Amino acid sequence: MGPVSRKGAPLAAVSWSGGKDCCLALMRAWPEFDVRAMVTMFDEAGERSRSHGLRPSVIAAHADRLSLISVSEGCTWDTYEAAFCRGLARVGALGCTHVIFGDIFEDTHRAWTERLCADAGLTAVQPLWAESTGALAREFIERGGS
Repeated sequence: MGPVSRKGAPLAAVSWSGGKDCCLALMRAWPEFDVRAMVTMFDEAGERSRSHGLRPSVIAAHADRLSLISVSEGCTWDTYEAAFCRGLARVGALGCTHVIFGDIFEDTHRAWTERLCADAGLTAVQPLWAESTGALAREFIERGGS
């Protein structure tokens, strides 16, 4: 038998850059999902995250504070997709059925995340999609972000 949800909700991971968008997406999705893991992509040496250049210790602190399993992969920009697919497979092996993304726009990127998730047997969740960036910034601040 696979992992059982603590909340009776679908098990999920969050695509974690360490930025405000993924954080707000996680805050929004938290009540509907049993979030168990975060997926972060690092450079090939594993020294900096691909999205924001954060050190692994910062991402590890995020995972610790959120009580999430940290799943990371190292890659070049040319090997990013294959590495991301490995990360998706790893969260799928943890029992996750959904992956939460902080994307707001860029239809081609959304199609990419949905395709990769579907190929891995996962469902992409986009809680911020097509919303006003100004309204999202205000919501983030109102929720205590800075």
